[in-house]
Order: sequence, then C-alpha cells, then structure tokens
Amino acid sequence: MIPAPKRGIATAVLLFVVSMVVFPWDPAAGNTDTAGIASVAGIAGGGVSVIPGTAGAGGAAGGPGTRGVAVSGVARSANKGFDALCERCHGMRTMAYHDQRTGRMVSLFVDRQKLAQSSHKQQACLDCHGSGFKVFPHDAATRLETRHCVDCHMEGGRFQRNKFEHIERDFLQSVHFQAMPDRFDCFSCHDPHAFQTLRNQGEIGALIQRDNQICLGCHSTPAGTTPLSKRRFTSLETTHNWLPQVALHWRSVRCLECHTPALGGNHVILKASYAERNCVSCHTRDSMLLTKLYKFRAQEDRQKAGFINSVVLNDAYIVGATRNHWLDRASVALVGFTLLGVVLHGLGRWITARRQKRE
Repeated sequence: MIPAPKRGIATAVLLFVVSMVVFPWDPAAGNTDTAGIASVAGIAGGGVSVIPGTAGAGGAAGGPGTRGVAVSGVARSANKGFDALCERCHGMRTMAYHDQRTGRMVSLFVDRQKLAQSSHKQQACLDCHGSGFKVFPHDAATRLETRHCVDCHMEGGRFQRNKFEHIERDFLQSVHFQAMPDRFDCFSCHDPHAFQTLRNQGEIGALIQRDNQICLGCHSTPAGTTPLSKRRFTSLETTHNWLPQVALHWRSVRCLECHTPALGGNHVILKASYAERNCVSCHTRDSMLLTKLYKFRAQEDRQKAGFINSVVLNDAYIVGATRNHWLDRASVALVGFTLLGVVLHGLGRWITARRQKRE
C-alpha cells in the first residue's frame, strides 16, 4: 500500500498533468478554461490551502506542500513580465489561498493588464521570485519567501536609478510599522504587480482615488476593524467632521497630504493626533501640495496668463493657492483708486466748505 503522503504527491502531480491536457489555454485569450486547476492547488499541505475564491490584493505566493513537475524553461506570454506558465494559474481571478496562521484569504491573482502598465512590466516572474517557483506545484518552502523592495532598489542593487533606502528609513518611522513591525511591510499597501511611480500615474483625479483606496482598504471596513490589527476605529465621517466640504476634500486630495509631515516623505505616516489641521498649509501661495500631490506635475500655459501655482489649477481650484496675480494687482488697484476717490471727494468738500465760510 502507498503511504498517504506519497499518495498525495502522486495525486497532485497527476491532477496537474491532467489539467494541462483537459483545460486548454491560450495566453492571448486569457484564462477562461482554467477553473479546474484550482483543484490541483487544493491538495496543498502544510497548513496553507489554495482554493477558488476571491481575496484582497497582496500576499506572498503560497502553494502546495509537495514537490511536483520541474520545468526547465519558462515561456513568455504576451506581457513581457508575465511568464506563460505562471499566468496559467495566477491569471485566474479565483486563485487564492487560506492562510491558517492569520485566518485570511490571500489572493494569488495577477492582473496582466495592470502588470503591463506597472513599473515592473519588464521583469520576469523569476527575476523576483526564487528558484523554488520553477517546480509545479510549488514547494512548501516558497511560502516562506520574503522579498523586499530594497532587495533591488538600493545602493549596489539592480536598479541604481531608483534607490529606496530613504523610503525605508521613512517607513520605519511610520505609525503602521511601529504598531505592527511583524505584519506590516511594503506589500501591505503596494501591489508589486500593479505598482506605478507617482510621476507615471496619469491624471490627478485617478491618482487620488487609487491612493485613497489603499488607506480605505483598512480604514473603512464594514465591521469597523482593520484586517491587520483588528483594532476598531471610529468612522471616518466622524473623525473628519471638522473639515468643511468633507466629500470635496476626499475627492481632491489624498489622505497622505494631511497624515504625513509637510516637509517629510509620504511614507512617514503620522498618528491621527499629529495630522495637519491648519487650512493655510494648503490654501496659500506656498501650498504644501506643490511638494506632495503636485510634485511631478508639468507647468502649462496658464502660468503665462498670470496664474500662480498653475500646475494645481490644471486639476482643481484651491482657494488661496491658485490665484491670478494680475487679478490680485487689479483688486489692489481698484481698492486704491476707491480710497483715493473717497479722499479726493472729502478733500474737495472740505475746501469748498472753507471757501463758503470766507465769503
């Protein structure tokens, strides 16, 4: 009789091979015939099981606890950075695993359209993931893989142009890392398969929505608790009720604008008690938005028409920050001429009154 562990290995390998035949796949057409593959991953061992289901973004790749078919070469799909064999499984939206240590569902789905637009679109899967991922189903040790942005983005790393040591220093000071050093990392907020730099994120409105959704992923859960800390928070409407036009602010600026230092980096997330509450910080000629949200926006012809901070005016009108200096001068001149007229009128009446007394 075959021992149970070996039967599980044999079954996993057999189902994987059968799925490659039964569920044909075309990279250009997408993963429309791969629903059955999830059952292969469902034989995972070691406390983490892969099952069909939906889940949030992020999470390290997990997999079966058995060794299976080794593949010597990996073909590329239509996306330069998404290998064809990887997309066969990870292109399914239902590809996820249940981490029994945390009780959370972790998505293993990679959206190839987002990946094709991301900063990592030129990278192959195995450029970041270790050699253990060359085996299908993946070895149990791959679940323990830890990857960090600074593995590549550092002095002497693969990408010299974008070095993240300063971001790491800021991150270590953030309230999230200070409270949860063992659970909070770069990928708690950033999906490495969809990440784009600030300068490449297109329209400001879309950027604001994307960045705020990262915060809302934890701070607006239906149960009122965050997925990471399980701490119960007061509703955002209550904590921000001091703001005039709350909804307008949420559509026009990111949470980061007020919850990071005015002159610091975007990764030094402050405690709520240190959040910016001075309206003048944004609503002024020297608006801090110019060093944050609009840091990489290009100037346009509106500046030639006399508007200060014209880069902000491209997307929003902010009282006090997007004035036109010609209108400012005209207003000063109008007030000056009005006062001069009042003075001259009063002086004329006084001179006339004196003449009448002499006569």
